[in-house]
Amino acid sequence: MNMAGLRVLQGQPHDAIELAEHALRLNPYPPGWYYWDLGFAYYAAGHYTQAVRVLRKEEVGRLPAKRILAASLAQLGQLTDAHEEACRFLEINPGFLASRWAATQPFRREKDRQHFVDGYIKAGLPL
Repeated sequence: MNMAGLRVLQGQPHDAIELAEHALRLNPYPPGWYYWDLGFAYYAAGHYTQAVRVLRKEEVGRLPAKRILAASLAQLGQLTDAHEEACRFLEINPGFLASRWAATQPFRREKDRQHFVDGYIKAGLPL
């Protein structure tokens, strides 16, 4: 599953999805972060509906998932739901800035990093 996250950062989200789905088949009782990584890969690949489905799983329960869930909803044009998820995320992370987040992410390609930033901004997260 860790390789899936790395593949997203390398600009290979479809490979990441395959790796994440394989890891889930191997581990029938995965920790919640497995779903977070799969949602991360789905978002990176532009599969927003699948990202929403995965990131809404109760098992995810992780705060960063709210950020990517909000971005996925925004990319689908579901702005009311996206803003609600963004507000939930900001309640716990009031100092979050998409630009600060972007500066710390080791994406190989700038367009991949910007794809996430664009979704965050559409969802109402501050730049």
